[in-house]
Amino acid sequence: MIKKIEHPQSRRAPQANEKSCRSFSQLKDWQVDQYRMAVDENMWYMGERLGRKVEWEEAEEDFLLNGYYGCAPKWRRQYCQSKCNHFANCKLGQLFTKGNR
Repeated sequence: MIKKIEHPQSRRAPQANEKSCRSFSQLKDWQVDQYRMAVDENMWYMGERLGRKVEWEEAEEDFLLNGYYGCAPKWRRQYCQSKCNHFANCKLGQLFTKGNR
């Protein structure tokens, strides 16, 4: 159901010494929370728009079809810049956020 996204050519692949995130577990948990909050918000807006109760599965499907793409990079930048304790010394995090400060 999730389509492949082409990335701009200007992004370079991380170098060998930049390939691991020291906060990956926390990042993953935080992104799951962001995803759940986004689907919950979509469920509320859909219910308002449609004038009926919308179940989680319907809201999630709508979110994946209409709103999801673009969230993951945005969430990664947001986490690295404002949540991660390692950002100042993290070449990988700085690579993800380059030009988006």
